[in-house]
Amino acid sequence: MYCDRNFFSECSVRYGYRVIGRTIWDRWWLVIVPVLVILFTAQGFPVELVMLMAVATSLATIILTAIASVLAHHRLGSVVWAKVFYLSPGIIVGAAVGAVVAKHINADTLRTILVVFLIYVAIQMACN
Repeated sequence: MYCDRNFFSECSVRYGYRVIGRTIWDRWWLVIVPVLVILFTAQGFPVELVMLMAVATSLATIILTAIASVLAHHRLGSVVWAKVFYLSPGIIVGAAVGAVVAKHINADTLRTILVVFLIYVAIQMACN
């Protein structure tokens, strides 16, 4: 049986690039909070505030990225504004409820929720 080594090498490189690309570029938000926790702890911030600061900083980067994305897609004409306006009330209510709930959650509980979520996402990534 004849096997073309170049074919297998090319497939390996493409698959490896795809896995690395999905893991790093598409899932960057998975590593931001843990990295920020490490950085904030190393900087000597109070332990009870480190997790909240990391999540807040992560959300701030998401907001800025989302704004840039919306502007870019709007320029291309690929935003369906009717659906945006339809979904907006639910997003606003969800954000408000999330803020109220987060205010009453201590840092250890928030850390546990994040760890469980990251494990769930890791399992989903492994299965796909």
